[in-house]
Amino acid sequence: MPIIYDKKKRVFHLYNKDISYLIYISLDSRLIHLHFGAHLKDYDLDTMIYHTTNYYTHFDGEKEHISSLYDFNYETSLMELASFNKGDYRSCSIKIKNHNGDETTDFTYVSHKIYKGKQKLEGLPCLKASEDDVTTLEIKLIDKAINVVVILQYNILTNYPVITRSMKVINQAEDEIILKKAYSATLDLKTSDYNLYYLSGRYGKERNVCKEKIMQGCKVLSSIEGKSSHNTSPFIALASLDACEDYGEVYSCNFIYSGNFEIKVEVDKCEFTRVLVGINPETFEYVLEKNQSFQTPEVILLYTNKGIGEMSRIYHKVINNHLISSNFLNMKRPVLLNSWEGCYFDFDTDKILKIIDEAHQLGIEMFVLDDGWFAKRNDDNSSLGDWYVNNEKVDLNKVEKRLRQYNMKFGLWFEPEMISYNSSLYKNHKDYAIKCENRDYTLMRHQMVLDMSRQDVCDNIYKQMSDIIDKYHIDYIKWDHNRSITEAYSKHLDSKHMGEFYHRFMLGTYSILERLNNDYPSLFIESCCGGGGRYDAGMLYYSPQIWTSDETDAIERLSIQEGTSFCFPCSSMGSHVSANQRTSYKTKAYVALQGTFGYELDPLKLDDETKALIKKQIKTYHEFYDLTHYGDLYYLIRPSNNAHQASWMFVSQDKKRALFTYVVTLKNKSMLTYIKLKGLKENKYYYCKEKDKTYYGKFLMEVGLDLTFDYIYSYDSIMLSFIEK
Repeated sequence: MPIIYDKKKRVFHLYNKDISYLIYISLDSRLIHLHFGAHLKDYDLDTMIYHTTNYYTHFDGEKEHISSLYDFNYETSLMELASFNKGDYRSCSIKIKNHNGDETTDFTYVSHKIYKGKQKLEGLPCLKASEDDVTTLEIKLIDKAINVVVILQYNILTNYPVITRSMKVINQAEDEIILKKAYSATLDLKTSDYNLYYLSGRYGKERNVCKEKIMQGCKVLSSIEGKSSHNTSPFIALASLDACEDYGEVYSCNFIYSGNFEIKVEVDKCEFTRVLVGINPETFEYVLEKNQSFQTPEVILLYTNKGIGEMSRIYHKVINNHLISSNFLNMKRPVLLNSWEGCYFDFDTDKILKIIDEAHQLGIEMFVLDDGWFAKRNDDNSSLGDWYVNNEKVDLNKVEKRLRQYNMKFGLWFEPEMISYNSSLYKNHKDYAIKCENRDYTLMRHQMVLDMSRQDVCDNIYKQMSDIIDKYHIDYIKWDHNRSITEAYSKHLDSKHMGEFYHRFMLGTYSILERLNNDYPSLFIESCCGGGGRYDAGMLYYSPQIWTSDETDAIERLSIQEGTSFCFPCSSMGSHVSANQRTSYKTKAYVALQGTFGYELDPLKLDDETKALIKKQIKTYHEFYDLTHYGDLYYLIRPSNNAHQASWMFVSQDKKRALFTYVVTLKNKSMLTYIKLKGLKENKYYYCKEKDKTYYGKFLMEVGLDLTFDYIYSYDSIMLSFIEK
């Protein structure tokens, strides 16, 4: 079993073939972090404990006694759970206000459990695995002064260098407590010699790769928008200063949560680094009565000594195999046509049927009718929350019949968490909308937000959606979310519990998604949030595909898709070819093929040459589907590091096939273009169909491809395929 407890040494050792994670119980029962990194067959405990002569003492009113002399110090020890107000002046893991206002916490070890398999977190997304694929350690701690128990949950995967962490807080006291901070994971490291990688951006420019050296003080990445946001993603990586694409130590955290989050990277006076990951405490307070508990969301902790590229490939495999629903892992994604950029709100039944006819001729396999099909929705001023068909505008019976005639799938757009001021739902249930008493409410995109913390609201929306799904046999839903939360307030929560609102909102959204997953196991959900404003591991648990960005320009998409692929699989990246771009349809398709692939245009406006090209592109999609959806991604030139060009390749798991893509964004000074490939077998030969030439594997990786005379200019591109001979 890959978790053992050495009773003599008082050490837990979580391990697999790649990693070890070591936890020590100090002499006075505090949990000390010893090691997270490369696998250790054996270890010297005395060397790993950070010793200090600055011992602390307790005074009980009668006598002073020394608690620990050498193996624990609040101020400097590396902690698994950092208490508050006891001498650790770094950021704490947990903060509790008890009945008398005291916020001090001090947790000590009580017991532990080790077992095969893993528990599902109630109401929350988390990794899934069989008993053979994961082992769990639960460590029970208690603060005896306030009678509050914490259970630290650790899960180690058998086949990947990954540990997940979460925490459960249980109030065993007679009086209520207020949970003010409850981070899901604390990771203390003995140095600050790291570069911090994170993803930052804005609407239409999501998830740009950022890199900076960490320094003394705090770096905080967070959201208080009620979603993970366009601006920052709930992910970081700490890489050794010498780390690069293919080499070096990388520690990474990926939070499986879609609401307000905080990741704090703190370097203290000793140059130690503390990482905290969890729900953002700025918008969080949770009341626990006697015997009530609170479960934090799960965090993925990853370690590799093989560089940034390997970190990404590990995430891709873990998310595909242990997070995304197994119903869709091996389901081939249909090539879809989304109506939005082709029609916007301007369509009727006749136009939609003509678009479907043309799409079928092109080889499109699914049609998605986007915004505008319901209630009185002819612009974005009304009707959100009224999920019934506008029969005067479009006949969905005819639409479905035509699609089934062609054996095409049918998708619809919803925005389930939103409500319009001009809607029947608001007219009949004004209290369903989030708004503060005695304050003006804020409209964004002419819409308000539903109070998803309420069960009756969730039931109403689910009933409306399920009626549409049942009646029209919907195969696919695009679940949108086009504004952030303001005036966060619920009439169903009293003042004491109002700090629970944001988390309860997220649980409500998850509950509808969970019901859809359970009641319609073949229903494919693509999440969207004004483009890529809620692209996180939490949403991927329920929706195996997320719309990466509303920006569909191929050149802009290079950096957006690079950042997204940093920690999420390409098979989850909604990526389409659209009409209005500066690039050729060739480059549009090559960039879109890095993701799930589809089209966002009006096929009735295409000329015959473009139609022929699209038919060819769809054949290419099918030919290389296994590579782009299940192959290993290698970046050869990252757009975040190079303003002139970008290049990547997919390599099959058996390394017998590869697909290479190169895009020029600006002409380079150099007259030569050599690009070294990656991931191939050194001693095998590979045939390139497009060049009708055979190459030695090691030559391609050490010398590279010569593209000098392919004359690839700005916004142009080339795609080459390789197969082992």
